[in-house]
Amino acid sequence: MKCIALISLIFLLTSAASRDLKRFAREAEHKSEIARRFNNLKEETFEAVALITFAQYLQKCSYESLNKLVKVVVDLAHTCVANVDAPGCTKSVPAIFLDEICQIETLHDSYGAMADCCAKADPERNQCFLSFRTTNPSFIKPYEKPEPEAVCREFREDKQSFLGHYIYRAARRFPFVYAPTILALSIDYEHAVETCCARTDIGACLDEKVTALKDRTRQVYKIHRYNCRVLKTFGERSFQADTLALISQKYPKAPFAEIFKTAKDISDEHKECCDGDMVECMDDRAQIVEHICSNQEAFSSTIRECCEKPLVEKCQCVVEAEFDDKPADLPPIAEKYIQDPDVCKHVEEGHNKFMGEFLYDYSRRHQEFSTPMLLRLAKKYEDLLEKCCKTENSSQCYGKAEEEFQNHIQETENLIKANCDLLKQGEFEFLQVVLTRYTKKMPQVPTETLLEVAKKMILVGVKCCQEPENRRIPCGEGYLDMVFQEMCETQKTIPVNDQVAHCCSASYANRIPCFTKLGVDENYVPPPLNPDMFDFGENLCSDPLATQQENQLKLLVNLIKRKPTMTDEQLKKIIAGFKEMVDKCCKKEDHDTCFGEEGGKLIVESRAILGIGV
Repeated sequence: MKCIALISLIFLLTSAASRDLKRFAREAEHKSEIARRFNNLKEETFEAVALITFAQYLQKCSYESLNKLVKVVVDLAHTCVANVDAPGCTKSVPAIFLDEICQIETLHDSYGAMADCCAKADPERNQCFLSFRTTNPSFIKPYEKPEPEAVCREFREDKQSFLGHYIYRAARRFPFVYAPTILALSIDYEHAVETCCARTDIGACLDEKVTALKDRTRQVYKIHRYNCRVLKTFGERSFQADTLALISQKYPKAPFAEIFKTAKDISDEHKECCDGDMVECMDDRAQIVEHICSNQEAFSSTIRECCEKPLVEKCQCVVEAEFDDKPADLPPIAEKYIQDPDVCKHVEEGHNKFMGEFLYDYSRRHQEFSTPMLLRLAKKYEDLLEKCCKTENSSQCYGKAEEEFQNHIQETENLIKANCDLLKQGEFEFLQVVLTRYTKKMPQVPTETLLEVAKKMILVGVKCCQEPENRRIPCGEGYLDMVFQEMCETQKTIPVNDQVAHCCSASYANRIPCFTKLGVDENYVPPPLNPDMFDFGENLCSDPLATQQENQLKLLVNLIKRKPTMTDEQLKKIIAGFKEMVDKCCKKEDHDTCFGEEGGKLIVESRAILGIGV
C-alpha cells in the first residue's frame, strides 16, 4: 500500500470506527433504524429491497417462501413506525434480516454449513453468510424462456407479482448486484414488456430487449463484484480517494466541500451494499441523490431531467449521468500547487486538506485520466513535497512537479497507444505478444488460464481502442484492472508467485504499472522439454484456422514455460520450425510417419536453440 500512503492522509473521518460512531449517533437520534428506513423508502420500495436482501442470502429458497420472510420484516417495520419501543425495533436493520434467517428451522438441512454462521456474533455472522454467496450456482436451473403470449398475460394479470418474480430471479442469480441497480433493471424490464406486448412482433421484440437487459446485468454484476473486492482488498481509504477523484471529474464545477462530503457518503454506501445491507444501501443511495438534486446549482445543471424522475429511476439516472463540462475559467494547476512559494507552509498548516484539494483540483481538470492514474500523480506530488519541504530552496525543488507529472502522463499514453497499435496488426498477433509477456511474468499459471487472460485483454483492447482519445485511458485502465482483479482472486487460493502476490495487494493505484513492469520470475524452476507439447492430435492438418492458431498459442506458452528467459528470436525460430513441420507433413499422404520423423528433429533443434538438455 506504499503508493496509496496519500490516501491515509487525505481523509479525516474515514475509518470504520468513524462510520460506526456516525451510525451510533444516527440511531440515537432515530431510536428505530428500521422505522426510519421504512419511512424514507416507503412501503413498496422497502418491500422490494427486503426481497432482494433475502434472495441474495438464501439463493435456494423459493419466491413464495422468501415472501413470507419479507412479510415478517415489513410487519415489524409497520409496528416500529407506530411504536419505536416495541420489541425488536431498536435492532440494526442487518441484524433483523439475519435473525429472521437464523430462525428458519430447516436452514441446516437446506444450506448445511451456512447455518453455522448463526452461532457467530455480528459483524462476523454477516461476513460468514456473505462467504456462502455463489455466482452461477448449480442449484438454480437455467432460465427457460417463456412463451411471449404468457409473458404478456402474466404481466397484465398481476404486474406486482410479475415484477416481483423478476427481482427475485435477478437477485438470487446475481447475489452481489446492489439493490438500487436491481430495482432499476426491473423497471427497465417493465418498460420492455409494456412496449413489446403492444406490438405484433412480441417474440422478436422481447428477445432483443431482454437479451440487452441480460448483457447489462452481467456487466454491472462484474463492476459491483469488482468494486467490493477492491474495497475489501485495499480498504475504505483507498476506495474513498478513488471516489473523490471520480466525483471531482464528474462534477468539476462543484466546490471541494461538496465533493468531499459526497465522495465519502458514496464510499460508505458502497460498503453497505458490499456487506449485503441492501435496505441501507438503497436508502443511502436515495439520500445522496436527493442531496445532489437539491443542490443542482452547485453540482451540475445537466441532471435536471434525472432529478424529476421517480426515486429508483432518479437514482440510476444520476449515477449513469455523463461528466459535466469543466469550467472554462479554471486557473492552471501550477498557480496554487507549483508556483506558489508558500506551498510547504500550506502543507504544514493542513496536510490532509491540502492534499485532498490537490486531488480534487487535478481530477476536475483532467477528465481524460483514469482515477488510479490520478491517484498515482497525487502520490508523486506528495512524495515530492515530502522531499522538497525539507530543503532550503523548497520552491525550486517542487517547481519540478510538472515535469514529473508529464513524464508519467507520457508513459501512460505511450503504453495505451502501443497496445492499440499492436491490436491493429491483428488479434492473433496481439495474443502472441500478450502471452509472451505474461507467461514470462507468471509461468506457473496453467496454459489455458493464460489464454483466457490474454483473450480478456483483447476484449479490453477492442472496446477501448475504439474510444475517443479522451476516454481511452479510463476505459483501458478500468477494464484491465478488472481483469487483474479476477486473476488476483485466483491468486488468493492458488498462489502464482511472490511478485504477482505483491502486485495484487500492494497498491490499488499502482496495480496496472506493477503488472506491466514485472520482469521474468527469477525463482521459477522450469519443467523439462516434453515432446508431447508438439503433439496436437491426428486432426492437426484438418483443423480449422482458429484451432490451428489456438494450438500455436499453446505451443508458444509451453515453450516459454520451459525457458522464460528465452529471447524473442529463439522463440520465433522454434515457432517457425513448428509451422514448417506442419506445412510439410500435411502435404504428405502419411501424416503420422512424417510428424514422427520431423517432430523428433524439431525437439532436438528446439533444445539446441534454448540450450537445454534432455
